[in-house]
Amino acid sequence: GYHGTGGYSSATPVTDGKHVFVIYGNGLAACYDLDGNRKWLKLIEHPTAAYGHGASPLLVKDKLLVHFSDLVALDTKDGSEAWRVKIAPSHGTPMHARLGEVDVAIHPQGQVVRVSDGVILAKGLGSTGPNSPLVQDGKVYFVAGSVRGYALPTTKDVPAKWAPLWKGASIKGGGYWFPSPVLHDGLIYALNASMNFTVLDAATGEVVYEKRLLLAGQAYPSVTLAGGRIHVSGDSGETIVLKPGREYKELARNTLEPFRRPPVFEGKRLHVRTTKALWCLGE
Repeated sequence: GYHGTGGYSSATPVTDGKHVFVIYGNGLAACYDLDGNRKWLKLIEHPTAAYGHGASPLLVKDKLLVHFSDLVALDTKDGSEAWRVKIAPSHGTPMHARLGEVDVAIHPQGQVVRVSDGVILAKGLGSTGPNSPLVQDGKVYFVAGSVRGYALPTTKDVPAKWAPLWKGASIKGGGYWFPSPVLHDGLIYALNASMNFTVLDAATGEVVYEKRLLLAGQAYPSVTLAGGRIHVSGDSGETIVLKPGREYKELARNTLEPFRRPPVFEGKRLHVRTTKALWCLGE
């Protein structure tokens, strides 16, 4: 199965600068060099998540983590399976972090998995639903209806103790939290599918302000920071540009055709994949 908007290509590719790794919603994973030559192609397994596959691959050194049904690590050289862990699939993408010298993947369902061998070092830390954990400045945040924050343990002894930073606040607005949040200057900017926009203090977990945005449709694209501005979009194709800070200040509104992916900024150019085309906007 798959969702009609994303088809089988909802996942974002990843690169090490020499190769591009891609996965598709039918369970395929592949590696290409930068000239477009395919190095390997593997059918991992058919996805089991409802509405089709959404999680993107995570590249950490010589491991490519993919999650169709189980969480699987592939050897980047030939696509062979290095390890497999039974974790229910999520539409959100695991995020890379380091505990001392140990590389881990922090899963949207709250597990911490050691990348080298797939050992689960912690579980039950939180849940982000269909978005991804926010890992930044030595901390990790789970934002979806409520917020949990943890300092990343620095000890070399794992499993390590995970101490909550604070008791997280509840956030207005039920339903899905498709967009991933962003952290900037000590503030977390989060958005749910129903256009409830929340700014949180990353040091305390307290709500700075909440506002229902007047955007048509639902919010799927992740919150984006670029050029010192916060960008939030709905799947109608409209984007609100905000000034970061502790008060709501709208700077502009821009309209394009409908899209559900977050925009990608590079220099003075903006790339966005809509439901019809790939756009590049710039000077």
